[in-house]
Amino acid sequence: MTRKPCGSNPRNLTPEQIEYKRKKAKEDYWENAEEKRKEKREEYARNRDEILKRNSEYHKKNYIPKARKRKTEEELRESRRKRNREYRKKNREKIHETHKRYMEKNKNKLESPEYKEQYKKYKHDYYIGHKENWDMTREDMDHANELQRKRYEESEEHRTKRKQAAKSWEKGNPEKIKANRLKSYGITLAEFYGLLEFQGWKCAICGYSDMSNPKIFPFVDHCHTNNHVRGILCAHCNHGLGQLKDSPYLLKKAAKYLEKYALFGPIGKGEGEKQCTPK
Repeated sequence: MTRKPCGSNPRNLTPEQIEYKRKKAKEDYWENAEEKRKEKREEYARNRDEILKRNSEYHKKNYIPKARKRKTEEELRESRRKRNREYRKKNREKIHETHKRYMEKNKNKLESPEYKEQYKKYKHDYYIGHKENWDMTREDMDHANELQRKRYEESEEHRTKRKQAAKSWEKGNPEKIKANRLKSYGITLAEFYGLLEFQGWKCAICGYSDMSNPKIFPFVDHCHTNNHVRGILCAHCNHGLGQLKDSPYLLKKAAKYLEKYALFGPIGKGEGEKQCTPK
C-alpha cells in the first residue's frame, strides 16, 4: 500500500473548492476553539499528577541526562561574594591604580558640593538596602586600614581635612564622646547621670557643683584594683585620691597631719564642706 503524498488532491478538486474547504475548516476551528481549550483544561485538572510525572520523566530522559541540584538565593549570593573577594585579593594594585586614575581625571567633578551631597545620599541609601554585601574579612579590613594610614601620612591636605572633620564632629557630639569614654569604666551615659543625680549634682567629697568647666567637674572615680566605679568627684578630689594611692591609711595620716600642723589652729567640722575653688 502506497502512502499518498502530503498536500495531494485525490478528488481532483478545483483551486476554488480547495480554498473553500480551507476557509470552512478554519471557521469551524475558531468556533470550537474555546470548547476544546476548556476540555483540555478539565482533562489536565483530572490527570494533573500523572501528566506532571510523565513530563518530568520525559524531560529528565531527553534534556537533563544528570539531574542538577539548583542553588538557593543565599548560596548564589555567597558564591558571588567569594568570587569578588578572590578577585580583589588578586588584583588589589590594579583596582587601586584604576581608582586613583579616575580620581585624578574627575577631580573637579568630585570636589563640587552638589556631587558630594548627591554621592553621600547615594552611599547611605545603598548601604541601607545592601547591608549584607558589606561583610569584609579581617584581611580586607587590615588592607583598607593600611591604605588609609598611608594616605594620611603622605597627603597633608587629606590630613588637615580629617583633623578639621574630627574637631567639628567633637563639637557637635559631646554626649557621644562622653558615652565612648564611659565605656572604659563599664557604665553607660544614663548610669553616669543617674549617679550624679543621686549625689545631688555635686562632688561626693567636697560638694563642688559648678559644671561650667568640664575639666574641673564632673570626673568618674573608680577603683584601680577591680575597676568598679565609686562615685563622681571634682578634679581636685579625684587627683588627691590618686596622689595618695587611694589608701585610707594615708588619707587618715594626712588628716591628722593637717590637724596637728595647721597654721591657723585645728580645722573645724564645717571647713570640710567648703567647695574646692579652681585656680
